[in-house]
Amino acid sequence: MNLFPLTASYDNASQENLGFINNAGDLVIRRKDISHLSSFNRFGYCVLSSGSFENRREQIIDQDNRLLLTLPENHNIPWMHPPDGHGIFAAKHELDKKDSTAYTRSGREAVYVGRTRYYAMNLNGEVVFEEKIGQGANGYYELRRPTKLKGQKRLGIINHLGEITVPAEFDDMLWSRTDPLVTVLRNGLLGVIDYYGREVIPISLPVKSFTDMRFVSNGILAYYDPRQDVCHTVNMEGDLLARIPLTYDSPTLHGSCPWLSDGLMLIKEKNKEREGPSYYRDAYGKYPMRVTWYKPIKFTPEYRVGFFYDGLATFHLNGLMGYIEKSGSVAIDAQFESTQNFTNGLAKTFRTREDKLKNRYSYINTSGEIVACNH
Repeated sequence: MNLFPLTASYDNASQENLGFINNAGDLVIRRKDISHLSSFNRFGYCVLSSGSFENRREQIIDQDNRLLLTLPENHNIPWMHPPDGHGIFAAKHELDKKDSTAYTRSGREAVYVGRTRYYAMNLNGEVVFEEKIGQGANGYYELRRPTKLKGQKRLGIINHLGEITVPAEFDDMLWSRTDPLVTVLRNGLLGVIDYYGREVIPISLPVKSFTDMRFVSNGILAYYDPRQDVCHTVNMEGDLLARIPLTYDSPTLHGSCPWLSDGLMLIKEKNKEREGPSYYRDAYGKYPMRVTWYKPIKFTPEYRVGFFYDGLATFHLNGLMGYIEKSGSVAIDAQFESTQNFTNGLAKTFRTREDKLKNRYSYINTSGEIVACNH
């Protein structure tokens, strides 16, 4: 079951019907005592917190609204990532959090610089192993080890038992959301490995930076080849599927490799030193929206089209936002000040600028119908 958070607007904190809704807009879990929260993940867990900043405690609940764990004092969950299918999550312990000398000033913010320890914890509140872990999948996690250079790290893979399956020797990693594979970067060379370090695509493809690499999506990898100044899409046998141009980022950047999202890549052309028209291609180089077979439909920069999620992408018209289909047709008219991407059939929308400032929003379905709102 997909659940979506429905939190209070800033001008109506006393509203009663808050908590989590399902796709139909029905309030499934009623909760008002939350200030920060994650979404429910596919394993049915959610992280939420309540209370003031000084006394905030994070908790984990399930889809039946059962409290599974309240984290110990001075502990938090980085990025509020819920537990996985093994009940394991990353935890951060700030040992000196109540010591005023453990903070330094950065502008108006007090930044904690005291002693910190990182764990993998389970739903019993037990430390499974002591390591700093990041994103992961299927009981395998990104292992993060610091280097002698400040702010630098080496990445590897560790499993839910605390066994290191891939040593921390990589500069960057991108975990696939669809395949048990990880795109890795080591000493300027790109490749794809499985969770045990076996090279599915040999780590031999030269790239310039992390913007040249993308995660595997449904068995397809996109990356930038600086030798040919073009992006390639390849399957996991290494067969070339298409050559794709770089997408424009900003006047100061050469460009970057496009992302595959919902099967399509958004490519922004460069017009002198500014963003030019945008269009879409699939992983095989074909144009899903086209005037003729070899001529794509192009959107002017004013449309600011976005990535596709759940078959729909955002666009702008006269200062308002709506959604288009993969054919290029308008699915939901431009009528919102601000919108978010669709996830599991619903999207959060703000009708006016005042609504956005006051956090007054509605959830709509892919037909554009309002299923729930917090005002």
